[in-house]
Amino acid sequence: TLEDIKERKIEELKTARDNAEESPVHTELGDFDFDTKARDRINGAKDVLNGTTETLEWTLANNEVVEVGYDDLKAVTDTAAVRCNALHLKYRDLRDLVNACTTVEQVQQISWDIINERS
Repeated sequence: TLEDIKERKIEELKTARDNAEESPVHTELGDFDFDTKARDRINGAKDVLNGTTETLEWTLANNEVVEVGYDDLKAVTDTAAVRCNALHLKYRDLRDLVNACTTVEQVQQISWDIINERS
């Protein structure tokens, strides 16, 4: 039914959003991995470095090693938070498009890439 197809499309869009949330975060230092394990490591390192001027060697997504301090890692999570918000706004826009569809063909034309993130 049309409703079943809409539900499947919405799940497809959620998966695309979730995958985008876990993609590397682009910063001035380079691209930081941002899957669940990487987020845990970043947050743990932020806890250790908070209130210090110490740095750690960090391996970026491309395997380049850079020195990072607390402010660098905070910039990663801040950038990710802004991106996450944009991804969720995009998902809601697409979900609304799906829910407004009146035919299967209309639903099938909707994909993650048809609109850009709002900011």
